[in-house]
Amino acid sequence: MSEHQGVLSVRSLSVSFGGLVALDRVDLDVAEGEIVGLIGPNGAGKSTLVNCAGGQLEPTSGSVALDGVPLTGKAPYRRARLGVGRTFQRVALFPELTVEAHLLAALRAGRQRPGRWSELVDHARPSAAEARQIDEMLGLVGLADQHDTQVTTLPLGACRLLEIARALIARPRVLLADEPSAGLDRRESAMLASVLAQLPAREIGVLLVEHDLGLVARVCDRVVVLDVGHVIAEGSFDGVMETAEVRRAYLGQGVA
Repeated sequence: MSEHQGVLSVRSLSVSFGGLVALDRVDLDVAEGEIVGLIGPNGAGKSTLVNCAGGQLEPTSGSVALDGVPLTGKAPYRRARLGVGRTFQRVALFPELTVEAHLLAALRAGRQRPGRWSELVDHARPSAAEARQIDEMLGLVGLADQHDTQVTTLPLGACRLLEIARALIARPRVLLADEPSAGLDRRESAMLASVLAQLPAREIGVLLVEHDLGLVARVCDRVVVLDVGHVIAEGSFDGVMETAEVRRAYLGQGVA
């Protein structure tokens, strides 16, 4: 069991698809203001774990909690209102909306009674308070001059940064980031690293699933390594990368 009791707590999480065991009694925690990297080879169960935490997938057994509140069985939108933010491997934006409209919709959807969908995405201008929050988030991710830009005209990297801004504007307790650097160029990756590095000061925990080991090494306080549904190592980036199990399973290297 993890020793890092946190804002996000995963306990004995198991997921089976027929005869295939994707996760087997996994424990994991993310503390307030901590960035935890979740790494491992393809098929290790990383996205399965994130989907269980986000509510896109229900586990076969085990539990997920946020600040001690059980999340298992709660729909994704309810988890979002409780403080679970997330991004996805595939960009999930609304092509007909502008950059500003995405953040405005996220702000209004975060209210307990947001009303009709049309009230979230219509062309009503943001209030002064909403405009300040939108300006702050777009500045954070380097899109300050893109308020009125249609999403369809943005490059992939900018779309991924917008997704992060949309997740953060609701002020989550924890951010589930599933391969956010995929498709980013060097400049955009540097911007992503800068954004992630600022989240601990905002008391936001981050669970980062990432194949870019350089990014993981730069921003993560702690790393958890999964292989075929099991946690095989946990600790500092340098520490876990030196273990024989990780070299064997994750890097494909034999041990002399």
